[in-house]
Amino acid sequence: MGWRKTHFFMNLFILRHGTAVNSEQDLKDFDRKLSEDGILQAIKIADFLKNENIEQIICSSAIRAFETANIVDQIIKVDLFEDFKTLYLADLKTIKSVIAEIAVKKNVLFVGHNFGISDLATDLTGKSIQLSTCMLVKTELEVQNWSLISNDTCTLKSITEPNSL
Repeated sequence: MGWRKTHFFMNLFILRHGTAVNSEQDLKDFDRKLSEDGILQAIKIADFLKNENIEQIICSSAIRAFETANIVDQIIKVDLFEDFKTLYLADLKTIKSVIAEIAVKKNVLFVGHNFGISDLATDLTGKSIQLSTCMLVKTELEVQNWSLISNDTCTLKSITEPNSL
Protein backbone atom coordinates (compact mmCIF):
# COMPACT_ATOMS: atom_id res chain seq x y z
CA MET A 1 0.00 0.00 0.00
CA GLY A 2 1.56 3.32 -1.08
CA TRP A 3 1.35 6.71 0.52
CA ARG A 4 -1.27 8.98 -0.93
CA LYS A 5 -0.48 12.67 -1.23
CA THR A 6 -3.30 14.69 0.29
CA HIS A 7 -4.01 18.21 -0.84
CA PHE A 8 -5.24 20.95 1.42
CA PHE A 9 -6.67 23.76 -0.62
CA MET A 10 -7.45 27.17 0.77
CA ASN A 11 -9.15 29.97 -1.11
CA LEU A 12 -8.36 33.64 -0.89
CA PHE A 13 -10.93 35.96 -2.38
CA ILE A 14 -9.53 39.43 -3.05
CA LEU A 15 -12.12 42.19 -3.35
CA ARG A 16 -11.58 45.87 -3.99
CA HIS A 17 -14.12 48.08 -2.20
CA GLY A 18 -17.15 49.39 -4.10
CA THR A 19 -17.36 52.81 -5.73
CA ALA A 20 -17.19 55.58 -3.14
CA VAL A 21 -18.70 59.05 -3.08
CA ASN A 22 -16.49 61.83 -4.42
CA SER A 23 -14.18 63.52 -1.98
CA GLU A 24 -15.62 66.54 -0.22
CA GLN A 25 -13.42 69.30 1.16
CA ASP A 26 -14.23 68.56 4.80
CA LEU A 27 -14.24 64.76 4.42
CA LYS A 28 -11.04 62.77 4.85
CA ASP A 29 -10.37 60.07 2.24
CA PHE A 30 -10.54 57.43 5.01
CA ASP A 31 -14.13 58.49 5.78
CA ARG A 32 -15.52 58.30 2.22
CA LYS A 33 -18.67 56.15 2.11
CA LEU A 34 -19.96 53.94 -0.66
CA SER A 35 -22.02 55.64 -3.34
CA GLU A 36 -25.38 54.17 -4.39
CA ASP A 37 -23.54 52.40 -7.22
CA GLY A 38 -20.99 51.06 -4.74
CA ILE A 39 -23.73 49.63 -2.54
CA LEU A 40 -25.33 47.91 -5.54
CA GLN A 41 -21.93 46.55 -6.61
CA ALA A 42 -21.35 45.09 -3.14
CA ILE A 43 -24.79 43.46 -3.12
CA LYS A 44 -24.16 41.84 -6.52
CA ILE A 45 -20.78 40.50 -5.42
CA ALA A 46 -22.25 39.25 -2.12
CA ASP A 47 -24.99 37.37 -3.99
CA PHE A 48 -22.31 35.89 -6.24
CA LEU A 49 -20.32 34.75 -3.18
CA LYS A 50 -23.24 33.02 -1.43
CA ASN A 51 -22.12 29.51 -2.43
CA GLU A 52 -18.37 29.97 -1.88
CA ASN A 53 -18.39 29.01 1.82
CA ILE A 54 -16.39 32.05 2.91
CA GLU A 55 -15.73 31.78 6.63
CA GLN A 56 -13.64 34.85 7.40
CA ILE A 57 -13.48 38.46 6.22
CA ILE A 58 -10.40 40.61 6.70
CA CYS A 59 -10.78 44.22 5.62
CA SER A 60 -9.50 47.74 5.85
CA SER A 61 -11.35 49.83 8.43
CA ALA A 62 -11.68 52.73 5.96
CA ILE A 63 -15.40 53.41 5.62
CA ARG A 64 -15.82 52.36 1.96
CA ALA A 65 -13.95 49.07 2.47
CA PHE A 66 -15.70 48.32 5.76
CA GLU A 67 -19.13 49.07 4.24
CA THR A 68 -18.36 46.79 1.28
CA ALA A 69 -17.28 43.97 3.60
CA ASN A 70 -20.28 44.53 5.87
CA ILE A 71 -22.75 44.29 2.97
CA VAL A 72 -21.11 41.04 1.87
CA ASP A 73 -21.23 39.71 5.44
CA GLN A 74 -24.93 40.52 5.80
CA ILE A 75 -25.61 38.19 2.87
CA ILE A 76 -23.04 35.41 3.36
CA LYS A 77 -22.74 35.45 7.19
CA VAL A 78 -19.11 34.60 8.03
CA ASP A 79 -17.70 33.17 11.26
CA LEU A 80 -15.04 35.87 11.67
CA PHE A 81 -15.10 39.51 10.56
CA GLU A 82 -12.06 41.64 11.33
CA ASP A 83 -11.09 45.13 10.21
CA PHE A 84 -7.71 46.81 10.58
CA LYS A 85 -6.72 50.44 10.21
CA THR A 86 -3.27 49.32 9.06
CA LEU A 87 -4.89 47.98 5.87
CA TYR A 88 -6.00 51.45 4.75
CA LEU A 89 -4.04 52.06 1.52
CA ALA A 90 -1.61 49.34 2.66
CA ASP A 91 1.24 48.13 0.50
CA LEU A 92 1.76 44.54 -0.62
CA LYS A 93 4.11 43.63 2.25
CA THR A 94 1.66 44.89 4.89
CA ILE A 95 -1.32 43.10 3.33
CA LYS A 96 0.51 39.78 3.08
CA SER A 97 1.74 40.13 6.65
CA VAL A 98 -1.77 40.75 8.00
CA ILE A 99 -3.23 37.82 6.03
CA ALA A 100 -0.41 35.52 7.20
CA GLU A 101 -1.01 36.51 10.84
CA ILE A 102 -4.81 36.83 10.95
CA ALA A 103 -6.29 34.32 8.48
CA VAL A 104 -7.34 31.11 10.23
CA LYS A 105 -10.18 29.75 8.10
CA LYS A 106 -10.04 27.78 4.85
CA ASN A 107 -11.94 30.34 2.74
CA VAL A 108 -11.02 33.96 3.39
CA LEU A 109 -12.24 37.21 1.81
CA PHE A 110 -9.86 40.16 1.86
CA VAL A 111 -11.37 43.62 1.16
CA GLY A 112 -9.03 46.51 0.51
CA HIS A 113 -7.77 49.35 -1.65
CA ASN A 114 -5.66 49.95 -4.71
CA PHE A 115 -2.81 49.85 -5.39
CA GLY A 116 -1.92 47.35 -2.71
CA ILE A 117 -4.81 45.03 -3.53
CA SER A 118 -3.93 44.84 -7.24
CA ASP A 119 -0.31 44.27 -6.26
CA LEU A 120 -1.49 41.42 -4.00
CA ALA A 121 -3.48 39.70 -6.76
CA THR A 122 -0.57 40.11 -9.19
CA ASP A 123 2.06 38.91 -6.69
CA LEU A 124 0.17 35.83 -5.54
CA THR A 125 -0.93 34.64 -8.99
CA GLY A 126 1.97 35.76 -11.17
CA LYS A 127 -0.58 37.40 -13.50
CA SER A 128 -0.89 41.15 -14.08
CA ILE A 129 -4.20 42.08 -12.45
CA GLN A 130 -5.58 45.60 -11.97
CA LEU A 131 -8.70 45.62 -9.84
CA SER A 132 -11.43 48.14 -10.58
CA THR A 133 -14.01 48.96 -7.91
CA CYS A 134 -15.74 45.90 -6.47
CA MET A 135 -13.80 43.54 -8.73
CA LEU A 136 -13.35 40.11 -7.17
CA VAL A 137 -10.41 37.76 -7.72
CA LYS A 138 -10.65 34.15 -6.53
CA THR A 139 -7.38 32.37 -5.89
CA GLU A 140 -6.60 28.89 -4.66
CA LEU A 141 -3.60 28.08 -2.47
CA GLU A 142 -2.10 24.67 -1.97
CA VAL A 143 -0.59 25.30 1.44
CA GLN A 144 -1.45 24.09 4.91
CA ASN A 145 -1.02 27.39 6.71
CA TRP A 146 -1.68 31.03 5.81
CA SER A 147 1.78 31.94 7.09
CA LEU A 148 3.17 30.22 3.96
CA ILE A 149 1.49 32.70 1.59
CA SER A 150 4.03 34.23 -0.78
CA ASN A 151 4.47 35.23 -4.39
CA ASP A 152 3.29 32.72 -6.97
CA THR A 153 1.67 30.47 -4.32
CA CYS A 154 -1.85 30.93 -5.69
CA THR A 155 -3.65 29.73 -8.77
CA LEU A 156 -5.98 32.27 -10.36
CA LYS A 157 -9.44 30.67 -10.42
CA SER A 158 -11.62 33.55 -11.60
CA ILE A 159 -12.05 37.30 -11.94
CA THR A 160 -15.55 38.72 -11.51
CA GLU A 161 -16.77 42.26 -12.09
CA PRO A 162 -20.11 43.34 -10.59
CA ASN A 163 -21.29 44.74 -13.93
CA SER A 164 -21.07 41.24 -15.42
CA LEU A 165 -23.48 39.81 -12.83
